[in-house]
Amino acid sequence: MDFIKITNREIEFKFRRPTKAEVKKLFDDFATKQGNISTIMETAVLNLCEDKKSLSEFLERKPGALPAIFNKVFEEVGFNENFLIAEK
Repeated sequence: MDFIKITNREIEFKFRRPTKAEVKKLFDDFATKQGNISTIMETAVLNLCEDKKSLSEFLERKPGALPAIFNKVFEEVGFNENFLIAEK
């Protein structure tokens, strides 16, 4: 199984690399659920994390870290792709 390990000065987490089906579900959740986007993001990273309890506790202490963790976990599947306008 393919894993992504992320770390900062305080802690490290290991995540299972998201599958195409999980990425599709994430986009479906963004499109169909009228709920809180941060809840969808948190659920997505918790589902992929090896140590859900530690991650959950860390996010309770530092909720602002969620977007950075989400971006790192999902950048491998194209979330951070940058495109420029080539022609108008």
